[in-house]
Amino acid sequence: MLHFSATAPQSSILQDTHVQTQLAQGVRLLKILAGGIKESNHALELNDEHIDHLKRNQRRADTFKGRASIGDMPGGIGMDEDIMGDIH
Repeated sequence: MLHFSATAPQSSILQDTHVQTQLAQGVRLLKILAGGIKESNHALELNDEHIDHLKRNQRRADTFKGRASIGDMPGGIGMDEDIMGDIH
């Protein structure tokens, strides 16, 4: 059976108060840090919308890498061919 004493030692109460004060200070500092990180991300354009835009562009670039160029297609114009070379 667990018993609680109504006459807790004074040092225990002071220690609890000290821990609560430290926790409150830690929470305040973390909020300041989180605000700074949010401002930095905004300044560096690292918000979710910008990152999603970059991902979409990367997927598009990867899609176009796999496609053949015009010169590689049947009947296509070779890239090395000078189109204006016939006109003198």
